[in-house]
Amino acid sequence: MLPRLLLILGGVLVAALLAELALRSVITVPEVSSPLYSFHESDPVLGWRGKPDVRARFSRPDFDVLVENGPDGWRLPDPAPAPDATWRLLVLGDSFAWGWGVGQGEVVTDRLQRLLPASAAVDNRGVNAFGTAQEYLLMQRELAARHYDAVAVLFFQNDVVNAVDPRGGRRPLFGLDGDRLVLRTDTLRALSNPVQRFFKDHSRVFQLADFELTQLARAGEEDVHEIVFEESETDVDYRTLPGAAVTERLLVEMNRLALAHRARFVIVYVPQRSEFENARPTSPFPYIRAVHALVRDVAAREGILLVDLSGPFHEQAQGGQALIFAQDAHWNVTGHQLAADVLRASPLCAWIDNGAGSP
Repeated sequence: MLPRLLLILGGVLVAALLAELALRSVITVPEVSSPLYSFHESDPVLGWRGKPDVRARFSRPDFDVLVENGPDGWRLPDPAPAPDATWRLLVLGDSFAWGWGVGQGEVVTDRLQRLLPASAAVDNRGVNAFGTAQEYLLMQRELAARHYDAVAVLFFQNDVVNAVDPRGGRRPLFGLDGDRLVLRTDTLRALSNPVQRFFKDHSRVFQLADFELTQLARAGEEDVHEIVFEESETDVDYRTLPGAAVTERLLVEMNRLALAHRARFVIVYVPQRSEFENARPTSPFPYIRAVHALVRDVAAREGILLVDLSGPFHEQAQGGQALIFAQDAHWNVTGHQLAADVLRASPLCAWIDNGAGSP
């Protein structure tokens, strides 16, 4: 009985090895199933961060692009900013900043870099599925490591929900003790266990099987950016939204942290599709209007520069320009270019032109 089992096991291992060799000869660049798990790795403080030296295809019905991470784990910039730049911008955000669905050199930060003088550098630290708490913690790490003249955080409507969503114990969360931020999470779950990570990194057979199984699991799932809201003319007080109080405090503390490091803090408001695809320049959904009001109020109260993309996006969309993918709420190449153009024309970059980057 034992020799027969060993023979069967040997046959399975040989077949797996042959399949691995065949796939490696055909699939020179693997296609990822989940960008969160494929382009990122676990981080004990942030939950996850970019994984170094990744090069893979990322495809959905709307796109098929090559994505590369540099040796530092962040999306590889194209063009690369000058290492001796005299003005440096740190960009934080989630999948919009990371560049979901667009190839190398097409991300908003790449396009902004091309619009700026050679003396300016844009460092993209966008990470898929990040919330404001993670961006705050990453901002602490980045400002401790080097000087930035400005810090911009891209803010989308789901950031309020993310402030109270632990994502299965993988995302760090803050609470409030009075008006003081308190980190509520001690130990974070890893994105994947060591065995899964090994095979994801080294086996084409596993990558292909994982891709197909994930595609099946995703069938019929709703896009996280495509939540269906109830239409109403009645406004909602944003202070009643779950996560609103913590989100406000996080933005306030990010501004204080930036100023303590002699940097400007900028909020870049990323509009939800209803804010620019509708004929009216405002969303028909009370929740979206409430999140927008939260951002406006915090910025006005704290003296934070707000670059609101909703107006320019509405103008272009009403003129017939497609700014997001047909089946996806993320920016397409045109959306990334428009966001870069708006940032270049904003007071953020006027500081560069005036030679007054630091407060």
